[in-house]
Amino acid sequence: DERARFAEAVRLQRRLGVEDVVELSPSGARAIVPGLETDDLAGATFCPSDGLAGPNEVTYGFANAARRRGAVILEDTPLDAFLTRGNTVVGVGTAHGEFTSNDTVICAGPWSAAVGAMLGLVLPIEPSRRQVFVSEPFSGIGRRSPMTIDFHTSFYFHPEGDGVLFGMSDPSTVPGDDTTVDWSFLERITAVAQRRWPPLLDARVKTAWAGLYEMTPDYQPLIGPLQSGLWVAAGFSGHGFMMAPAVGRWLATWIVGGSPPNDFAVFAPNRFQTGALQPERNVV
Repeated sequence: DERARFAEAVRLQRRLGVEDVVELSPSGARAIVPGLETDDLAGATFCPSDGLAGPNEVTYGFANAARRRGAVILEDTPLDAFLTRGNTVVGVGTAHGEFTSNDTVICAGPWSAAVGAMLGLVLPIEPSRRQVFVSEPFSGIGRRSPMTIDFHTSFYFHPEGDGVLFGMSDPSTVPGDDTTVDWSFLERITAVAQRRWPPLLDARVKTAWAGLYEMTPDYQPLIGPLQSGLWVAAGFSGHGFMMAPAVGRWLATWIVGGSPPNDFAVFAPNRFQTGALQPERNVV
């Protein structure tokens, strides 16, 4: 059941060095998140050393660091074609010219399948819309309140500036690249919040946006070689922001050194043909 899976996750995190993660009783969870309705809960987990990071700030941080190391980033430069020599990919062609390289990586997020299709590759990655709402200044949540996720419904919320940011996945969402905000979905989130965190009902929504997850059938990313000279790191199914620093370092080590620094079988691009699947169960 869910409680057993939570306990298993805590044991795994502790084995990997996250020593301050703990299991909480329902009352313990409510003490940390005032207003949280816990009567129907069996337990929760909490890690006080967890934190929040801004995607925009982190992206620019990595980009600026890469430029300092000599990287050149071309924005608004669509890929026109792969350059090949036999079955080996040797670079890419764009409107700004051709760029040759010993290794090319497909890491185009929700558009990775379309990029792979340019070489006749079938990458099982589909874009899926997620919507986020942000309130006006709101006193119903503390600035140090943790990100809180109701895994049964995927409803989540956390402080954002002087307000609260919240959202929830929608299982009925049809795969596609639509990023318009469906304001009617707010009513469904509100219905869940009324049962789980009623203070949200007093918040006034200031803005909203929609973006794209890059989903695979087992909610695990594709990481590794596709063919000679071509690699993939895509399909993170909502976990890319957390996994990117480690995956980037591992993939660079693999490409340069010739062997993977870890066991990547669970992320192998061909795993759907071999049947070696370990589905990710916690997707928001």
